[in-house]
Amino acid sequence: MDRRELCLVQNSFVRVFSQKTRVSRCFYARFFQISPDARTLFSGDLTVQGEKLMATLALVVKNLDQLDCLRPAIARLARDHKRYGAREEHYDQAGEALIWALGQVLGEEFDPPTEDAWRRAYGQVAAAMVPVPEDG
Repeated sequence: MDRRELCLVQNSFVRVFSQKTRVSRCFYARFFQISPDARTLFSGDLTVQGEKLMATLALVVKNLDQLDCLRPAIARLARDHKRYGAREEHYDQAGEALIWALGQVLGEEFDPPTEDAWRRAYGQVAAAMVPVPEDG
């Protein structure tokens, strides 16, 4: 990502995080609409899961310019997702759900350059998770 894209993601995330409950609700509603089979991967309270999602997103956004430092955490997250039953196609579906949720919350602020920057950021993280590393 270039500096402009990094700024677009990080600046827009301030507003996103201020509405983290709405973002997570929008995300899961859309994700389960796109991927109904993924609902079975979540047995706990989605409120708690949404808090985890937003905390992870905050960590990633904060460190987008130094993703190499996050690789161990991303690998651990990937292994956990695999253990829960996540499949490769779920990453693309989750990405689409995230972009949709961001658009719902940011409205007109989610202009094409901001959306492209978020897609690129998500793509970088997803690429680090897929193929999902084996345990070890």
